[in-house]
Amino acid sequence: MSKQKIDVRRIKSEQPKPKKTWKDGPVAVTPNRFWAISVFFAIAFGSMAYNTVGTQMTGIDDANIFLTYAKNLSSFDGMVFNVGDEPVEGFTSMLWMLICSALSLVMDRPEPALFGLNILFVIITVAILQWFVQEQLSEKRESQSGLDRGVLRYIRWCCSVIIFGWVFFSPKFMIWSTITLMDIGIWAMVLAVGSVCFARAVAVSAPTIQTDKMLIVSTILAVLVRPEGLLVAIFWWLCLGVARKRLASSDSESMVRVAKIPLITLVVSVVILTAFRLIYFGHPVPNTFYAKVSGDWFGNIWNGLGYLRDFAMTQPWVIAFGLISLVYAIRFFMKVNGDMDNKERALKLSWGLIAVSAVVSMIPPVLTGGDHFHLARFFQPAWPLVVIPGIHLFHKYCTSPKFITEKPMRRIITTTLVLVAMFWVAQQPKWEQISRPQNRAEARERLKMAVEFTNAMHGRDIGAELSTRVGGELSVAAIRVGGLGLTYSGRVIDLMGLNNEQMAHAPGILEGDKNHAAFKPEVFWNQNPDLVEPKFIYLANESRIIDRLLPSADSFDDKALKGIIRSDEFLSKYTPIVWPTTKNSHSDGFVAVWCRNDRLELLDGATVLPVK
Repeated sequence: MSKQKIDVRRIKSEQPKPKKTWKDGPVAVTPNRFWAISVFFAIAFGSMAYNTVGTQMTGIDDANIFLTYAKNLSSFDGMVFNVGDEPVEGFTSMLWMLICSALSLVMDRPEPALFGLNILFVIITVAILQWFVQEQLSEKRESQSGLDRGVLRYIRWCCSVIIFGWVFFSPKFMIWSTITLMDIGIWAMVLAVGSVCFARAVAVSAPTIQTDKMLIVSTILAVLVRPEGLLVAIFWWLCLGVARKRLASSDSESMVRVAKIPLITLVVSVVILTAFRLIYFGHPVPNTFYAKVSGDWFGNIWNGLGYLRDFAMTQPWVIAFGLISLVYAIRFFMKVNGDMDNKERALKLSWGLIAVSAVVSMIPPVLTGGDHFHLARFFQPAWPLVVIPGIHLFHKYCTSPKFITEKPMRRIITTTLVLVAMFWVAQQPKWEQISRPQNRAEARERLKMAVEFTNAMHGRDIGAELSTRVGGELSVAAIRVGGLGLTYSGRVIDLMGLNNEQMAHAPGILEGDKNHAAFKPEVFWNQNPDLVEPKFIYLANESRIIDRLLPSADSFDDKALKGIIRSDEFLSKYTPIVWPTTKNSHSDGFVAVWCRNDRLELLDGATVLPVK
């Protein structure tokens, strides 16, 4: 009798599978899934940010400062704002400037690539935080709750939904981290990745270079990406030392010894960067510090608290999640007592380290007096991170016996949807208000940010016009110099001092609007620019042109320039002139500028305007 082989796999496949119901739970939360969702939402909301501000992919004017340095460095003229001038560190992120330079080296127009990179940074930021949360909330650690596997999957998906909603529903974060082409996106990514790497490293009992290699990379990037990255890197090391010491098997272990690798990396990175700055630029910190940060620390903190208040009023949910992070951060430094094994203690310390990073990253804007830009620029890098301790509390609440009822999934999903909907509703401005304004107030809200891109576009147009008209022979002084410096072939003088070492380091207290208080009249007359404050104007109306060139008393430009344009001395030495554009790729109009009287003959064909 012949033996027949039995195909077990075929028999199993033919057996009817039990029908899956909603009670079995959704699919598992895997890295591939939240990476794919992160890609989808980042591209969708990044595109929405692009359409909202109506830009021509120019970035804001400050981003054009990065691009100006990048253009000069990629042309091997050095880290200079004006070719032939002494090096000056008029940018806030060495890492972002180097990335811009690398792209400028291989392409004439790096802006689309920078926008794409910023989208990638947002994807990495969200995905790495999702990965950390799902790793910490593994099903093995949830098994003690007594809930079904399906319910636990719903809870974990709800945690992911909250993170996605928190990040992508915020126009502030998406606009600043993508289309502005600033360093916010890369700083948010470094902050998130570094915090997660240090949080996961607390449980390493025998640290080596191999186990701490990501800590080395994170520390170096933090030091290079922003000046405040140094403060965050210090607290990363401090928290790692505290955590590893508590988890060490021997009480004799010191903080320095258990966290020596990131400490050595931090010290070496700071020493090398500071030495480079002293040798190349002549100063230990960026020139922007001298031009922006006042020596009045009480005034700085007072203004910084106002900056924080305004941010909280427009994003009220940051109050709740910020306080949760603050509590977690305080508890991190409190000694944990009770019957807790090392794994559970390491888990609590990991969440605490994330909270410390979120809180510490929000301190520098308060200490330095905040910022003048709309949509709370300096708080945006911490935005994705500050929600994470709240996610842990949400998960703890959903898996607690008090929350478990006969219909736990209904309560969990309803709570999540209400919470995410409140993220959208409670903030100001909302996406729909600035993308499709329905009234004047919403239109003004959109204009506050859109004007930053318009300034950059007009600066580029003016620079191209002046290069055509005078060939770079005349020096041009302006408040907004990013777009102007990128396209003008001559010397550009930054009246706000960011790229003007003489202006930034002139003696005196910084008084005036935030980031626009470094102007010194004596430095202006010493530098004696040929052209001052060029403006792009659409209508050739004589009175309108004079109104644009001659700022009214106590206006923004008037306060920034300490009223010098309205002074008798200035009006006796400079004359307003105007001419139609000939090389404007964006729109037709006129360029108006104050010209020094002895330079008028170089601008033959321009119309001289009378000033009463």
